[in-house]
Amino acid sequence: MRVRFSQGEAQDVEDFVTGFQLPDGRRWARPVGVGFGPDGALYFTSDSGIQGLFRLNRSASDTTTAE
Repeated sequence: MRVRFSQGEAQDVEDFVTGFQLPDGRRWARPVGVGFGPDGALYFTSDSGIQGLFRLNRSASDTTTAE
């Protein structure tokens, strides 16, 4: 989830990273261990399913992409 603020007040809540749950309810990963790297990217791991280090960064068009 991402919470957008304006002048210190929460204005909007939206999904930020999605797609880890399959239509039948099973999850192929469960994100945990979130942190920001020195490059400004958001890093997180998974404690189930596919394990590894996921990296999110902004593209040139200012949208967020997963690598």
